[in-house]
Amino acid sequence: MLQNTFQYCEPKECFENFRLVSKPWQYAIENMRFNVQLHLHKIVEFEQNGKFPIFYTKYVKAFKQISFFIDENVLMKWNSFSAFILTYVKKLNYIWLGSIGSLPSNFDFFLLQLLQNSQITLNELYFAESKLFHLPTISLPNVTEISLDIGDEYENNISKIDILMQSITNNCEALEVFEVFIVGIPPNIAEYINDHYSDNCIVSNYDEASKIMPTKMSFCSELSILQQFQYPSKIEYLDDVLVDDFSIPFADGWGNYQTYLSICPRLTGIYLFTQRDGKSFDFEEVRGDISQENQDIWTGRITNLESQGIKNMTRNEYLMKGQELRKKNKWGFVFWKRE
Repeated sequence: MLQNTFQYCEPKECFENFRLVSKPWQYAIENMRFNVQLHLHKIVEFEQNGKFPIFYTKYVKAFKQISFFIDENVLMKWNSFSAFILTYVKKLNYIWLGSIGSLPSNFDFFLLQLLQNSQITLNELYFAESKLFHLPTISLPNVTEISLDIGDEYENNISKIDILMQSITNNCEALEVFEVFIVGIPPNIAEYINDHYSDNCIVSNYDEASKIMPTKMSFCSELSILQQFQYPSKIEYLDDVLVDDFSIPFADGWGNYQTYLSICPRLTGIYLFTQRDGKSFDFEEVRGDISQENQDIWTGRITNLESQGIKNMTRNEYLMKGQELRKKNKWGFVFWKRE
């Protein structure tokens, strides 16, 4: 009961204050796992003469999720801090790793040991920022999600990307989702993915990725930009097709919707929506706010699409299809725009 209650409290307060209330409270806190993320790199400032306070040896054990950004402060105390991490940080289910500078010479060994400490429990692994990480050879049987933040360093390192991809696909047998965060996909990276993992290109969540990647579920902010897509024949579902105003039914390319959609012969579903005050609404949710004439126009279009086997989908239906396609292909890429 105490541990369930403490999940709603700030972890640091639990250790600094609540843990001192009584022996039962101390036992409950020191033997629980918080469902929030610990920013591990912030602890390095408490190192003194190569050692860390006993408080932190207990504190870090209480987390199942960590982020670890390797900055100058971490590098200055790398030997003591890395030893501390490998001794006390174990049984994680989520690891976020980031670095924009140089890595320690023994980083590969450190990463291998860190993963071994959570080999069975780990579910998600996120390589963040722009540093090109190398995943050591280790079986991660329960990792279902890998996230990769691709920066400029990746553009001219296709051979290293290939090694990373092979390591991930060989060692993460339960992989379902491979998220790629990138601003603009360089042609050489796009070509590599298309040549080796075309069937696994499932979802693109922004226009730039949809234009150059053979994704089965493609983001399309405006119907007319379909002409710019390199692989329209691969598209099975269109996402976020924005209609600025359902009361203006011939805007945004919808006057020629049949021509635009004809280049997508495999299309079986489309998610149409409009935005109001920052919120998304599909046609059925705003039907009552537009004239009967315009209702009839949109109803006729939707009926026509459905007669061609193209379903007008809700947001939840679209998301469910994404899960189905990833399972069908064992795992799938999801492309996001890196902010």
